[in-house]
Amino acid sequence: DMCDRTTGMWKEFASMNAYPVDAGTDSGMTFMAEDMDTNPREPIALLGEQFGPAEDVMPVAYVSISAPIECEGSVPYKMTFDATWSAMSHPQAYVASAHWSPPVVAAHSDAYTMWELGGIATPGIELVAETGSTSSLTNELKAVQGSTVGDYSVAGSIGSGSGTTYTTVTATPAYSSISMVSMIAPSPDWIVGVSGIDMCDHETGLWKQAYSTYVYPVDAGTDNGLTLTAPNSDNTPHDPIAVLGQQFGPPEEVNPMGYVSIVADNACTGSQDYYVTLDGMWTNEYHPGAWIPEATFSPMVAAAHSADYDMWYLGGIATDGLEQVAESGMTSILGEELAALQGTSVGDYSMAEGPLAMGGVGSFSVKVTLTNKYSYLSMVTMLAPSPDWITGVSSVDMCDRTTGMWKEFASMNAYPVDAGTDSGMT
Repeated sequence: DMCDRTTGMWKEFASMNAYPVDAGTDSGMTFMAEDMDTNPREPIALLGEQFGPAEDVMPVAYVSISAPIECEGSVPYKMTFDATWSAMSHPQAYVASAHWSPPVVAAHSDAYTMWELGGIATPGIELVAETGSTSSLTNELKAVQGSTVGDYSVAGSIGSGSGTTYTTVTATPAYSSISMVSMIAPSPDWIVGVSGIDMCDHETGLWKQAYSTYVYPVDAGTDNGLTLTAPNSDNTPHDPIAVLGQQFGPPEEVNPMGYVSIVADNACTGSQDYYVTLDGMWTNEYHPGAWIPEATFSPMVAAAHSADYDMWYLGGIATDGLEQVAESGMTSILGEELAALQGTSVGDYSMAEGPLAMGGVGSFSVKVTLTNKYSYLSMVTMLAPSPDWITGVSSVDMCDRTTGMWKEFASMNAYPVDAGTDSGMT
């Protein structure tokens, strides 16, 4: 009973150990015993000797019951839709006129549903799914704004199968969930989107920094068309909204149509100095097959930058500057690249004065100043000697976008990376 009957107040929390229990419906005495129905059924009871003497049986689980903690304040969230629909990704379902309707994004309570699998499309969703028009859906949102819907917005359309669009909505404690929908165009009534993503972590009462997911083709259930350019064929009554199957290939093999990210977008004010420190852990003990006594780290380069700049990232292609660092440990070309972008996508940057002492241990630091425009930190250093091997960090955002406060600290392990510029194996 989660009601405290002495005060009439709801309990905030309860926890208990959970022990193994016999449901009394089968006479089996071991985990893999054959089926032996108990008829009539016996009373449900604690298990005994199967888990040891009754007085010594240990719990099998720990159960906690906690009231959800509401997040405080408001947080702007940037919803970005990266569409990836192409003839290569979806050869069975692509036309040259492929495009996307303007995504509609809303912050709402759990009492509102824009759309959901298994649900029935509203007139607003029907109009989006069949024509791409957002007017009816935004009218539906406006009608319940202040009750179950808070902020909402319409992003720009995407004029081809691939492209990016974004918009921002503000989440509040009353409207902490976010939904989005966009039409796969042309199509009979096919859509993509996300439904009811709660950006409040109710276990901690803290706003989530980000959410991201791939999105797949969905049938809104309002039209019977089976191909992208099928003529209009109204489906009355509407079918439940469902994931599309054979039109895009076998359901288990369908590629995503795009990628949706929802990222907290509060701005940090002023500037913040950070020391970027590398503590070497490259030793024979940790890396017995890839260590020599001459092992060291080249002078590291650290930079403050915007989200539009990449010093390096897994899956990316090395710039000339990164190639020079990776193969020789020299930093001049990377420094020139950073200087050329300073004031646009790069802010402050710094280089260590020299390499670490040989042996792969020790530490060095550089100081970098971050601003809201340049709130990301990247760092790189060569694993020397090596063909083109590096380590570092890539695009660490030091602004807490849920609070608009600079983070005090960040730490992470750095792993060996192949820069992809030399074929050497040792």
